[in-house]
Amino acid sequence: MVLSQSFSRNKSGSNVADRRSKQSPLLRTAEVATLAGVNVETLRYYERRGLLEEPPRDSAGYRRYPEAAVGRVQQIKVLQHLGFSLDDIASLLALSTDSPLTCEELSQLARVKLGIIEAKLADLQGIRDSLVEIVHSCCEGTHDDSVCSRTQYFRPTSCQNSEQVDQ
Repeated sequence: MVLSQSFSRNKSGSNVADRRSKQSPLLRTAEVATLAGVNVETLRYYERRGLLEEPPRDSAGYRRYPEAAVGRVQQIKVLQHLGFSLDDIASLLALSTDSPLTCEELSQLARVKLGIIEAKLADLQGIRDSLVEIVHSCCEGTHDDSVCSRTQYFRPTSCQNSEQVDQ
């Protein structure tokens, strides 16, 4: 989104963003949220989690964020999209704040995350294969109200055991 599209014009026709850049490089909460593409509550949540520093407040009590906060929030969102949890992101941000990550360190972290994602994909593939088997083998070719023999797999284990004891 173009910066000038993010803000309204005042009565004189000058852009609020232009006016702010001349007066102060600080942004209000709603401005940061809009520019970063998140909800205002997301910013507050990130503050509570320690992912985003709580900004100073102006004389009226409004939070005033440095422009870098927009980039920080966008960075968090990208890392979330890549599959990192907020705890992972907090660790990554702490590491990169203390000293910049080397390519090898970042590569190692990415390899670990990739391994986790590949394991999840394998699990999902197994679930998919099981569902495809049910679709193709359960009551194949029948569309009546007969009971499918595979419904036994949907019963809780405790029910199966209690039925066997009752018989």
